[in-house]
Amino acid sequence: MAGKILKAWRQANFQTAAIKNAPPWTASAPAAPALRGLAGDLRILAVQPTNTEPMVTSGAILGCSCGAGGTGTLMVIPNTRAANINDGIPMLNILPMGLCGSPANPAVAAATGAARGTLTPMPCIPVTSTWVGGSPNIQSGGASALQPSSTLKCAWGGLISILASQY
Repeated sequence: MAGKILKAWRQANFQTAAIKNAPPWTASAPAAPALRGLAGDLRILAVQPTNTEPMVTSGAILGCSCGAGGTGTLMVIPNTRAANINDGIPMLNILPMGLCGSPANPAVAAATGAARGTLTPMPCIPVTSTWVGGSPNIQSGGASALQPSSTLKCAWGGLISILASQY
């Protein structure tokens, strides 16, 4: 199959695109000849990439403003797509982030009361919903894709942000 496509490529009649005031990347681009064969109708076009926004992927490292040590991980299911704003399900997409130091968390409040007012962090159990700050231009899994600047609010008062990803 590759041999037939390569043969059709070599036989194609390429011409330099002559567009007035065109960006330099189109100066030597071929016109759009059609290649037919096993691959169907394949058109060769000179297109400048428009997706310059980095997207967040599964395995991104998360941090919480109320975290008292440790980081969490973003899990995207299925793992074959970029994360989107709906990937905020606690314990499925958002894994615990060490200890929680928010007095609004009932477990922290109870431990702090038992310690006579000394703030006592307890294990993180995130309570989240939907990410804020998704891409207006890129969709992933039917919703706006996450960007490195996206944030997620926890019900206990923490603000979860993306510390690192494999963009």
